[in-house]
Amino acid sequence: GFLAAVLLLFLDEERAFWCLAALVERLLPPSFLSPRLLGLRAELRVFGELLERRLPRLAAHLAEHHVLPELYATRWFIAAFASSLPIATTLRVWEKRLQMQEDAPACRSSRSLAAPGQRALAGG
Repeated sequence: GFLAAVLLLFLDEERAFWCLAALVERLLPPSFLSPRLLGLRAELRVFGELLERRLPRLAAHLAEHHVLPELYATRWFIAAFASSLPIATTLRVWEKRLQMQEDAPACRSSRSLAAPGQRALAGG
C-alpha cells in the first residue's frame, strides 16, 4: 500500500505498477513476503545483530525494555520505509538501496535510522 501510494504521487497508474514490480523484485530479498516471511525474518535478525554491533548502548536499552526489532522495524522493511520517513528521504533510501545491490541492503539503509536514537540515549 505505502509503496504504491508514494509511486502514484509521481507516476500514472501503469508506470506506478511496473515501477512497484521492479522495486519489489530488486529491493526485497527472496522469500521476503513468502507465507512464512522467511526473508523478512532474516532481515530483522541481521538488523538486530547490526544494531548490537554498531549501536550497543541503544541495543542494550531496547533489550532492557523487551523491545525487539520485530516490534518496530517490521513496518520499515515491509513498506520499504515509505510509511516512516518523509517522501524525499524515502526516495533517497530507495535510490541508495537500488545502487548498492549488495547483501542485506535493507539493513544497511536502516543503520542510519538508528543513529539519532543512539545520540538521544547519550544525552545529546
